Amino acid sequence: MKVVFDATILLALLQPDSLPPRHPDTNEPVDSVRERIDYLIRRLEEEGAKIVIPTPALSEVLVRADGAVPRYLQEISSASVFRSAPFDERCAVELAAMTRSAIDSGDKKGGQDTTWAKVKFDRQIVAIAKVEGVSTLYSDDKGIETLAADNELTVIKLPNFPCLRLHPNMKWIWRPKRLKTMVSNRHRPVIIGVAMIAAIAVPSRLAFARHGS
Repeated sequence: MKVVFDATILLALLQPDSLPPRHPDTNEPVDSVRERIDYLIRRLEEEGAKIVIPTPALSEVLVRADGAVPRYLQEISSASVFRSAPFDERCAVELAAMTRSAIDSGDKKGGQDTTWAKVKFDRQIVAIAKVEGVSTLYSDDKGIETLAADNELTVIKLPNFPCLRLHPNMKWIWRPKRLKTMVSNRHRPVIIGVAMIAAIAVPSRLAFARHGS
């Protein structure tokens, strides 16, 4: 199975401190953004899925990376769950077909109320998804959502991502090949203390059991 992450989701993953998107129904900020994305990646990784990152979407994210470009690229390339997909010749043919269809219908932008440049960019993302054989895109972009629907693709928005609810002082942090639980500094001494007690107590009990037998 393959899915696509567009720039909105990739940016939320790599820049967790950025402003969260608004819920389309309530207009309130979406809660637990990073946790939702981390949990989704974990589930996809466990299912053996591949997350396709269109290179135009990657480029859009890197524009906002400032000095973090090497780190972003390293985080993506080190995770086997991710795979970059370029806009190649087959994608160009797919995009041309979409644009030709829109022109024939009387509106080259396909009814979208945005710039022509944005429409062309979004069509590149959808064209890559179609060439890759992807049926599901994860995106919070209205233009991508409209284009995907026109091409019989499903878009899942961030508010609809599953979310693993944890204690307020704990959060899931996704890392390549595994998911770690990070604990606040306030709780770390307690956990370390419990681990030390267990390390001492278990061997002692085993020794007592052997002696008693």
